[in-house]
Amino acid sequence: MGARVCQAVHFLGGERAVLLLEEVLVEFSATVRPMINRAHRSQNREFTQFWVTLLPRLITGQMRLPEVQV
Repeated sequence: MGARVCQAVHFLGGERAVLLLEEVLVEFSATVRPMINRAHRSQNREFTQFWVTLLPRLITGQMRLPEVQV
């Protein structure tokens, strides 16, 4: 058994699970996928705006970031 299968068996070993028909999963995916895509596009727009605003300030020295200690 692969590692993921073993993890699933261990995690769900004593649990009851509902097995959905493929048609239900396909319909659910078709319904939810557009919502997830909209959320990702919104996050990408926010990140892009942040990047466009921040990068020129960092390049020109107008803004400095503290050094990160690892």
